[in-house]
Amino acid sequence: MATQDERLQRLERARGRGFFFDVDDAAARLCRANTAFGLAKLHWLQEQLGVEPDATYVSTPDSTVTRNIDRWTSGFGYGGAFEWSGRIMPLELKPNCCGMLAAGLDEVPSIDEVNRTIARLAETTIPVDNVAAQWDMHRGNHFINLYQVADPSVTSGHPYLIIMHSSGSEFRGPNPRGPGLYMSAEGEGLSAIAEHLETPFGSIAFLRDGAADDYVAQVAMVDTFAKHRREAYVRHIFGDAADVLFNETHQGLDGAGRMLLGCYSTRSIRTPWVPVTLRPELPAYLISAEDVYSDAALEEAGVRERAQVQGCIDRVRGADLLPHGGGYAFPEADGLPVEVVEDGASRRFRFGQDGAWFDHVRALPYAYRADEVVHKLRSLGAGRVVTKLEIMHRLEG
Repeated sequence: MATQDERLQRLERARGRGFFFDVDDAAARLCRANTAFGLAKLHWLQEQLGVEPDATYVSTPDSTVTRNIDRWTSGFGYGGAFEWSGRIMPLELKPNCCGMLAAGLDEVPSIDEVNRTIARLAETTIPVDNVAAQWDMHRGNHFINLYQVADPSVTSGHPYLIIMHSSGSEFRGPNPRGPGLYMSAEGEGLSAIAEHLETPFGSIAFLRDGAADDYVAQVAMVDTFAKHRREAYVRHIFGDAADVLFNETHQGLDGAGRMLLGCYSTRSIRTPWVPVTLRPELPAYLISAEDVYSDAALEEAGVRERAQVQGCIDRVRGADLLPHGGGYAFPEADGLPVEVVEDGASRRFRFGQDGAWFDHVRALPYAYRADEVVHKLRSLGAGRVVTKLEIMHRLEG
């Protein structure tokens, strides 16, 4: 399929098309190492389908690992946007329309009453767009937090802010409206229609042409549902007292050929800020976009010349991304280099020469970053803190 020299050349080219504006800790370095393989697979797929191999990854400062095993072993990181040409949909990117809603409140609600309402909602379904929506706040990193706003003028005068983090999990598998967002059991849903291509860097599942167009349309439908779902749950819990100010996706398609993984696209956001949440015990922030990927930011990150040489300077300048959180971190490995050994489809990683090898990060002990991401945004001149949010209650899910 490809000689070792050809494989190394392709990996080097893939590394050249990853543009990182990260905090350069252990998790960020892991993301860099793994993303090269994902980009190399995308390039190979594009070439086999007669498309210019132009796939890129542009990170935000919270670029990190993904703990989803399929996505990680397929060669993809988290905290940035993958972009490519052609009517192609690589399925291991796994959009699920996860996002955040921020709603202003004028008074602190009864926390006991709120938790009782949440307990009732967790035991039943509610109708959203003629779908029986299921409570999912117990999954993954989903949460509902209540914050006090340092500067209420930023939040339309509301001194308190609710932030809900959730997705559209009802549509992950086969459903009456389509084959679902994720690959499922063999012969069902996406698995029944997906094509597979063996590349020198592992197999890749994909849709093309009309099937890819249908998938993009399905993701757009689920994206709308997920937004309606978040608002419906907030209304059930807080009633009309909640003033929804923000409701945007950070893990989904930003149109055909562009996948957001843990970041916001400022192209379509209607508010002048995005919420950036960190560790549960730390303040969150509302961040406004400055000139996110300005020439000065590209120079600061050391990628401007390479973006010009690679012919994708306009794509990097126009990335228009902001982080959604701090991202995973591995504090015990900070300062250590990342080593990779690979054999075609499989890769193993370790931190430093004496570290244990691992295939994926699911089993690794991890933490969440503190405010490194916010500091990085400031150093790049790529974002401005418009107000701080002090955590008051992490509501039960």
